[in-house]
Amino acid sequence: MKKSIKYLLIILTLLLLTGCSKDNLKFKEDYESLNGKDTNYNTKYRTITIDENNPFIYSDLKQVNKLIEKKKTFIVYFGANWCPWCRSMLPTAIQKAQENNIKKIYYIDVRPDNDDKKEIRDVYDFDKNGKIYLSHKGSNEYHKFLKYADNVLADYNSHGVDVKGTEYEGTKRVGAPNFILIKKGKAVKMEEGISSKQTDPNMELTDEIIKDMEKIFNNLYKEYLK
Repeated sequence: MKKSIKYLLIILTLLLLTGCSKDNLKFKEDYESLNGKDTNYNTKYRTITIDENNPFIYSDLKQVNKLIEKKKTFIVYFGANWCPWCRSMLPTAIQKAQENNIKKIYYIDVRPDNDDKKEIRDVYDFDKNGKIYLSHKGSNEYHKFLKYADNVLADYNSHGVDVKGTEYEGTKRVGAPNFILIKKGKAVKMEEGISSKQTDPNMELTDEIIKDMEKIFNNLYKEYLK
């Protein structure tokens, strides 16, 4: 028993010395757990290395909405470990966060475990007659956030479902990846962190693509620090 307590104290000390938290290590474990595994689309998940000193803190929309209401300044990242676009840009996002001394980015998993029942967002689909309908409704906190971030979010267009020209036209959507900058309670910027030169989430990341992503995150973080 005494040995267990001693080892626990050692681990906690090391975490404090390295600046790592339980959230940072969990984030690393979550994303690296899918390295090289098969997806549902005859591909394999991109193998990535997540620095244990990453800035991501697990959160939820209730906490984020409260921060907005308190007029706080922060960045929130919406993503998922199974999201191929997320996996392609995360190492760059983390590297640039470290270089800009960004210590905390709130993380919201848009669909934990890639389970449709755990989806936090609205989902629209086609019925048997080809008409678009709301197949899954997001939480009240999600709809509250949509109002707070309306000015920086894109219109709903996902998996071939575009609500333009329908009764749902104007509906916004939080995508993945989405990095949203909130300054004094106001949404001022949204970035996906993806280079326009990257046309496929699984393609090789060239130096040119990485330089584009570095520029995107440098601009985002510098805007946050102003």
